Order: sequence, then structure tokens, then C-alpha cells
Amino acid sequence: MSLIPDFAAARSGFLLVLLGPLAFLTAWAQITPLGDPPPPHAAADQPLAWRLGAQWQHDDNVLRTPQAALADHIWVATAGVRLDQTYSLQRIELDAQVQGYRYQRASQLNFNALNYLAAWHWSLGRQWSGRLASERREYVDRFGDASASSGLIRRTEAAQTAQVGYRLTQHWQALGGLFDRRLDNTDPAGQEPDSSVRGADLGLRYQLPSDSTLAYRISDGRGSYSGAAFAGGDFKEREHLLEISSLASAVLRLNGQLGQIDREHAQLSGRNFSGWTARVGALWELTGKTAVGAGWVRELAPFQTADASYYEGHRWYLAPQWQAGAKTLLRLRLEDGQRSYKGAPLGALRPGRQDRLQMVSLQAHWQATRLLQFSAMAQQDERRSDLGGADYRARIFAVSAQAGF
Repeated sequence: MSLIPDFAAARSGFLLVLLGPLAFLTAWAQITPLGDPPPPHAAADQPLAWRLGAQWQHDDNVLRTPQAALADHIWVATAGVRLDQTYSLQRIELDAQVQGYRYQRASQLNFNALNYLAAWHWSLGRQWSGRLASERREYVDRFGDASASSGLIRRTEAAQTAQVGYRLTQHWQALGGLFDRRLDNTDPAGQEPDSSVRGADLGLRYQLPSDSTLAYRISDGRGSYSGAAFAGGDFKEREHLLEISSLASAVLRLNGQLGQIDREHAQLSGRNFSGWTARVGALWELTGKTAVGAGWVRELAPFQTADASYYEGHRWYLAPQWQAGAKTLLRLRLEDGQRSYKGAPLGALRPGRQDRLQMVSLQAHWQATRLLQFSAMAQQDERRSDLGGADYRARIFAVSAQAGF
């Protein structure tokens, strides 16, 4: 059995790409092996899988500047492993990879990234279940407005979580958990500084026989900023979240999320904010070879700089795909959105910034053999801002190969 998924299975991975929280940020916020297909998953009878990948990119505006753009060739090498093993009622999951980024001209931007997810899915009888997990993700932040000497901004997100569920009835489950999250970046003077937050959450989940679910969670966290004089110091954050997953029909799946967030800062009350968030996504399989994904996102998130405390935004995306042949898959993705940066502290020089962000990408994947897949990608990112010097346009072309064994 192939360790690189066939294209029927790729449609399931495509759904995750469309609806996963991280995937909403991928196209705009980071450099990744953009041409790669969904990562290979181990077969049920072979829980351990290895993968190797190599990619060449040409980026005509590496630093996302409005003028005198720096064009460069970027090589990305990837080595990874995935383990998914079940022992009776227990399941062990590990997905780790090392990536090396090498720039032909701007060698000062070279870096290595370690990304992983390690989790233990546990069960005690029929009532109790849960998950212990540790995650790490490192990427280049395309939204970061770096200071002149810092080059690209690299972010590292790390999280440890402990979750527990207790089955109350056949359809109802009580939920609880603890979390510890940390965000670090390489240029705390140019954008939101390093932060950490710890907290707990409680909730309920209702599952229908049709496999649709409705879940509510409330989380309460305490955190702090470090590394910048303009940061808000200690803070507390509370979030209410309602999630709906519904299989509308055999060919249409709908997912939705509605949230409300409150943030209060102990030292600088001017950085407080509150409001609502939302995500709506759909995947429609038109035929056995054609599917269309679409969605809308309403954002509200902290972004502490010398000129803002948070941002509000919205964006939509449209993502059709076509299985052109038994070994060929084509994908198109369009995104359009706006961001408004708010909560400017007293004395801010550039308050009230507004950005318009657009992205279009076309990808092609070809499964050459059972273990080897090639990909190609063309993408354009564009930002138009009312802040002078913040506009940019960038075009990226990439080809890649990935092997699994």
C-alpha cells in the first residue's frame, strides 16, 4: 500500500487543509513547501512511515518591500517521520519533521526548523478518554513588519495540552483540559513581542447518530508579554467557543465556529479588547473528480506594537480542485480579505492602519510512482495598505518532490 496518499484520499486531506485553523494562515503568513501535497499518512497495517522532500522556490520579493524588491532562489529540504500506533485502548501519535531553508543570495536568512506533534490518546473503559500532547511549529511571518536590520521574522509557537472527556450518555460528553502556550519571534521590537499563556477550559459535546457534532467550550487563561517596553505586561483572557460539524449530505460537508473573546491587561488597560470571531467552511464534491471548497473567516486577535493592540479582519476563500487523471491533481485557491489594526496606545505615530490582502495560487500534483510524488506551484501575494511603505506584491514559483517509505 502506498505511503503517499492516492488522490481519492487526498480529497479528505484537502478538507482538513480548507477547514483547519492553521490552514487559514498558511498562504499569507509563512514560507512553507507550498507545492507539497498533504503529508503522507501511515497505512493501518504499517504505523511507521518516513518521508523525504526537496523543493526549489523562486520568490521575486523575499522581504515583501514596496520597492527595490529582493528576488532570490530558496531551497527547502525536509525529512520527517510519522508514527500512529494503537495498543488496545491507547493510541500513540508522533509527526515530526526537520526543514532546512537556504537562500542563494540572502544567505543571512538561512535557518533550520523543527516542527512536531507528539500525542497520547488514552482511554479508561467506555466513559473516560483524553489526550496529552506537545506541539511545536516554526515559520516565517509574512505579516510581521520587521525592523530594518532584522530581515524576515521567524515565529515559533509551542503548546502543551492535557484534555479529558467523560461520556455522560450515549450522545453527551463532558470536556475539560489544561493548556500552556508560548509564542517567540526573532524581532520583538518590530511586532508583537514574546508571550506565554496558561489556563484551563471546560465544555460539552453533543454527537448525533449522523456523525454531526455540536460542542461548546469556555477557556480561561493568564499570560504575560516580555521583551518590549511597549507590551501590555500581564493579561487575562476568556473565550467562549461554539463549534458545529455537520455532514449535510454524501457530497456536502459544512463546518462552523462562533466565538467571543475578552482580553484585559493589568498594567495597560488601553490595550484591552473584546469581540467575536467566526469561521464557516464548506466542501462540495461536485463529481468523483471535482470538488469545491469555500469559506469565510472573521478574525479578532492580539497584535501588540507601538501603534496597535489588536486587529480585526475578515476574509473569504474559494478553493476548487480537479483530479485530471489517475495520477494528476490540480488545485486553485483564491483568498481576499481586510485587516484593521486598532487599540493604538497614547502617543502612537501611525494609529488606525488598514490593510487589504489578496492571494491566488495554482498547484499541480503528479504521483509518479507508488512512493514518489512531484508538485509544482505558482502563487501571487499582494498587500495594499493606507500606511506608506507597507504595500507589496510577491510572486512565487516552486517545484518539489516528496518520497514516502
